[in-house]
Amino acid sequence: MYLQLRKVFTHNLKGFDLDIPLNKLVVITGPSGSGKSSLVFDTIAKLGKQRMLLLENCGTLLFDYCSAPAEITGAFPPVVAFSQGARDWFPYKNVCEILGFIPILEYLFLEFGELSCPKCGNLNRLSKVHHVLNWIETLPDGEKFYVLAPIKETSLKALNYLLSLGFTRYLIDGREIDLSEEELQKEPQEVFVILDRLIKTGDLRRRILEAISLSFSINRGKVKLKALSGAEEIFNFEAYCLNCEEPLYFGLRKCPQCRGLGYKEREPCSVCKGLKLSPAVLKSLLLNREIETILRLSLAEFLDLVSVYFPHFLQLQGPIEDLRITALPLDRPVFRMSLGVRKLLELILALAIKMRGVLYIFDEPTLGLDEARRKVLLKFFRGLVDEGNSCIVVEHDPLFIKSADFVIELGPEGGERGGYLIATYEGLQIPETKYEFFQSSEDKPTLQGEPESFYLRGREYRYYLRAINLLKFSLLEDEEGLIRELIQSLKSLGLKVFCGEQVSSSVKDRFLIDYLGIWEVWRDVLREAPDARIRGFNKRHFSFHTTEGTCKRCKGKGEREISLQDINFKIPCEECSGKGLNPEILALTYRGYRVREILDFSLKEALELFSQIPKVRDILSLVRDLKVDYLKLSQRLRELSGGELLRVNLVKTLIERKTNQIIVLTHPFQGLSIGELMELKKFLKKITEEGLTIMIREPHPLADKLADWIIFI
Repeated sequence: MYLQLRKVFTHNLKGFDLDIPLNKLVVITGPSGSGKSSLVFDTIAKLGKQRMLLLENCGTLLFDYCSAPAEITGAFPPVVAFSQGARDWFPYKNVCEILGFIPILEYLFLEFGELSCPKCGNLNRLSKVHHVLNWIETLPDGEKFYVLAPIKETSLKALNYLLSLGFTRYLIDGREIDLSEEELQKEPQEVFVILDRLIKTGDLRRRILEAISLSFSINRGKVKLKALSGAEEIFNFEAYCLNCEEPLYFGLRKCPQCRGLGYKEREPCSVCKGLKLSPAVLKSLLLNREIETILRLSLAEFLDLVSVYFPHFLQLQGPIEDLRITALPLDRPVFRMSLGVRKLLELILALAIKMRGVLYIFDEPTLGLDEARRKVLLKFFRGLVDEGNSCIVVEHDPLFIKSADFVIELGPEGGERGGYLIATYEGLQIPETKYEFFQSSEDKPTLQGEPESFYLRGREYRYYLRAINLLKFSLLEDEEGLIRELIQSLKSLGLKVFCGEQVSSSVKDRFLIDYLGIWEVWRDVLREAPDARIRGFNKRHFSFHTTEGTCKRCKGKGEREISLQDINFKIPCEECSGKGLNPEILALTYRGYRVREILDFSLKEALELFSQIPKVRDILSLVRDLKVDYLKLSQRLRELSGGELLRVNLVKTLIERKTNQIIVLTHPFQGLSIGELMELKKFLKKITEEGLTIMIREPHPLADKLADWIIFI
């Protein structure tokens, strides 16, 4: 069977026809920006979503206003798609929350937990009727037992009050007494109201329920079962402490100090120590362990603990063991996870759901993973196919390409110069040398001088100046913390260090011309234009972020949201043509072109146009050297592929370096093909020759071939 696509014109795709085999492992490869994500997400996944919407809205012609990105014939299974990079989880979310263990813990706690009283520390278990019935089942048939209500206030006055309510039978200091027939001479030590006397035989459910209901009017639902043979048990049906009557809050109540965040400014809360729950809950018992102890367990320990009650959790053990994250603690927050760990958790969530007949789509799932884990992941994808699913993977890793049943190559370049179907290969037809690991034509350079040293967590590490130094450390380590400590250590030596961060989701709506700082320089030139001076435009009129500078209709977003039959769509703003700026600013001219027209220039065209503005020329020269000058000035960051975004961010890093001596990069191989890695190596070598030192954190198997020096941390 084939997924048959016809006339695929999505974004920069050039209208090709393509038959993708189903029930196979298919790999799509090609340079960044060549249209890989456009094919799998904006075409295949979008078509799948449209079909789902059509089913949900039977009778409405959704396709009339929801334009189809391609024509499709033949089979089309349900689609499950996982986008590039790791999911942008809330930074304080931890492993326990990500994997959905909190509801499991809450259920077990309500069923078996013993809550610590916040006032006296006494342990209390909230009972349910089946707990009583289960206890009765442990008695031998014919066993006689009492259903009692413990009385805390044992004064004669209190007993007389209960007697006035109609409660006459009591167990007082171990002796059964009917106070309607016998009067006490002194105050007793231990008093129970006899709610019922039963013999274990037949169905006792109705009488037990009546007795429990009666206890609420006596002592807030506290019941004691006492067999004549000596066995006894206390049950508490309302959330009040058995010892001091303090109200209890059963369930996993949040910490009152941090309100369940666990952290303040990335430091553990002083009350809950980062565990997010109230002190009383943390000191409570579950399965003979304090909740605090359970929340600090590793994944392997936790699964061993709960799989007795939830056998389906055993299916998580295989992926977790094979991907070697069994030691990952439940309380590890997202901001202290490496990118690879975050990606693994996302994949485990996908692989743990056993489905059949599904088309899985993964965009660069190996991001942040070392070679051993990549092999395990490939095995899992093979397993998905063997179980009756189809699997499409966007990937540059030669291991995946060589192991695929079918390979689709797009290219030859990115942007408008890409989007062509270059070739398709089946199994053994893949050319032997086409996707080999690249080998540099030049030998490793002889590193000049003696290595320098820095200290990290009490140990000495050596690196070389004006070289590419590769940082290698465990996937489970606190990556962000280690990088932060590394930078502080280098700064303590008097060095100026800049860290090239990953692009956050909060800035992905920004335009390239704004993000790269081109607009900031160019607008000073535009402000001096006669038209601008006549109209009295000031600095605020030349901004993507002020009310004076942005389009009034779309408020600078460049697009408007419309709703048709309860489905929302975004369309370019007609007022500003999707540029986000005030139309009066867009109408200004520069070197014979309107600003509105210039924003549609490619970065290559802009380099020629702005050749007389040195700062802009320097920025665009870096863009050209990194081979992404085909992008447009008015493109948004969210429209870029992973490889394009990485190189744009590298340009921004170099722009902001000022007098920095060392640049630290994390995962700079993201989204890059083998050919692009060769170009990246040339670029990084060039900037080290200009006096910069590069340190990269990259577990990709080809990183060793790019680096001049490897630092094992």
